[in-house]
Order: sequence, then C-alpha cells, then structure tokens
Amino acid sequence: MSAAGGRFAPGQKLFLASAGVVQVQGYAAQGDRGGPVPLRPDDAPAFYVVASDEVTACVPLDQAERTLRPLVDRPTAEQMLQVLREPSPPPPATNEPLLERGKRVVHSGTPMDHAWFLRELYGLPLPLTEPISQGIQFFTGLVLGEVAEVTGTPRADLEREMRGRYPAAAGLATAVRFRPD
Repeated sequence: MSAAGGRFAPGQKLFLASAGVVQVQGYAAQGDRGGPVPLRPDDAPAFYVVASDEVTACVPLDQAERTLRPLVDRPTAEQMLQVLREPSPPPPATNEPLLERGKRVVHSGTPMDHAWFLRELYGLPLPLTEPISQGIQFFTGLVLGEVAEVTGTPRADLEREMRGRYPAAAGLATAVRFRPD
C-alpha cells in the first residue's frame, strides 16, 4: 500500500484492461462534479493516474479491482507466449460471435484467455475485415505488451515473430492505423 492510501504505488507497472501495460503516475482527487482534479496536500486520493505511450487514464480507487491488476509473473508470461506459438488454437467453447466474445474476454478474461483469443485471431484467414484487423491490433497490444514487459523481450521482436508465423498478423502491416505517423 502506498503512502497516499492506494493499493498501487507511483512507479508501479500494472495492466489496464482497456489499454495494456501502464505505469502509475500518481493520484488525483475527486472534484466538485465527481471527476478527477489535481491532488493537493490535504486532499484524499480518489483516482489512480496511470499512463503509457498511448494513453493516460484516471481510474477510481474504488473501481481499480475491476480494471487494474499487477502484471503476470514470468512463468505465466512464458505460458502466454507458448500459447501464441501453438500450431492451432482449440475450437471456441461457444457459438458467440467473434467480436462479442472478444469484448467479453477483454473485460473479464484472464491473461491466458487473452493469449488464447489472440492466437485464435492470428489463425483467421485473409482478407481480414476492418473490425477484425482492429481487434487483432488491440489484442496484440494487450498480450505482446505484457509478455514483452515481463520477459524483457523487445515487443518489436515478438511482433516480428508473430508476423512471420501468421498471415493475419502479417496482414496488419497494411491495416488501419490508430494514430498518425
């Protein structure tokens, strides 16, 4: 527990369900309208301020258990990478549409569920629809970002390996870009 009363401390790297690996930057207070405001010395912290290269977010302390978690340990990260190297994923256990299943997995799935879902996406035949391409990019960021952070393997090396293994991953080189170059 940090001095400010939160479970996670500034500088700690965590996994944010909607963005992947983030680092706790500090805390924010709750303003008059309920939103985050800068924390002053006498304020009680109400939000974690977390950030990565792509996102900065304020996560309510009382909601953190639902959206933030510690990074996986090294053996789990290595298992996740092994899942991505499997020759073929098992068939889905449900007839739920792929995009709906992806939404469910991202919000309530385990790190291993994320890896298995990404492996399934990597196995899809080309050409990919735009929503599927975006889903692959999103899950690639979540899974490979965490595996890279925990194992110390450069993310670019992991992405290169996946592009070499799977046509769906290789097809992302021409997929929709989320931010301008």
